[in-house]
Amino acid sequence: MGDLLKDLARTRPSTPDVDPERMERDLARITSLPSPRDWAWAPSFTRRFGPVLVAFAAAVLLVLAILPSDRTRQFADPQPWWHVLTRNTSLLLVGDPANPYVMRMVSDTDEWFAPGRHVKVSQLSGLVAPKSANDDARWVTAGAPMVVPIVGMNHNLRVGQMRPGAWKDDISTFGTIPYEEIGNLFTDVSASGSGVRPPREPGQMMRLAIAPLRDDQRQALLALLRTSARDLGRVTLPDGRVGVGVALAPVESQFGTVEEQLVVDERTAQPIVHQQVLTTSRHGLPAGTPIWSEEYLHLGLADGATGPPDVNAIGEPVPPIVKR
Repeated sequence: MGDLLKDLARTRPSTPDVDPERMERDLARITSLPSPRDWAWAPSFTRRFGPVLVAFAAAVLLVLAILPSDRTRQFADPQPWWHVLTRNTSLLLVGDPANPYVMRMVSDTDEWFAPGRHVKVSQLSGLVAPKSANDDARWVTAGAPMVVPIVGMNHNLRVGQMRPGAWKDDISTFGTIPYEEIGNLFTDVSASGSGVRPPREPGQMMRLAIAPLRDDQRQALLALLRTSARDLGRVTLPDGRVGVGVALAPVESQFGTVEEQLVVDERTAQPIVHQQVLTTSRHGLPAGTPIWSEEYLHLGLADGATGPPDVNAIGEPVPPIVKR
């Protein structure tokens, strides 16, 4: 749901200067869906859905039993499948536009790439719940509805657990570069002719960061990004990790102005997180709060015993965002 939440992040609440048609067009570009962590602050949510979440956990264990057992190891023996595991988190303003509150969506996505082949398992361990104790209190005051309106959009958000889903296709690209051409990407930003050149649009270049690149290619991609994006230098993430980052020009969102950032490992340039953060404090959230993030838990080549799961055994995902 990375694309979904990035598009939603670029929409605004329904105020006089809003263009609803444009917002609807943005949401129509949804193509994919972005694990619950510490929800101990929300006793009302836990009391209501504790039994349901236990049953849901059992269902998730069944899905994980279908998935390859080793989801974090970096294999040394190159094989066609490139495996990307991400944690997707996003915030949405919901409820009464005059007194909105914040819902948080968290889930994991398992993605597999090979030349002409692509498998994606989304909404693993997915949960939609109030972000904070204050948001939980507002949700309860509103009657603890299981479906809430998204502020400024003609869409609703389903509260509770997400059902994992999967699909496959033959679109195996990173940015605009097909999988089979990744190895031919040039490694010198000053190169003028040899090799496949990466896309010039910074957002597409950021997507290319999850591709099976060599270290020299990753360094070249970072250097190229720095020519068209703002260099953030060293960045300390909320969990204490440190990387180097670049940022695109700020855009408007439900929460106000946000800045899109890519933070990578300082030594290898392998991506750590792709995110949109608030540039100013809004709706009780301080500046620097990620409104949307895609954290890269694992990127690596799978060995011969590891591959994508059986899509038919999992079924299609049920999106938590639905049209009214």
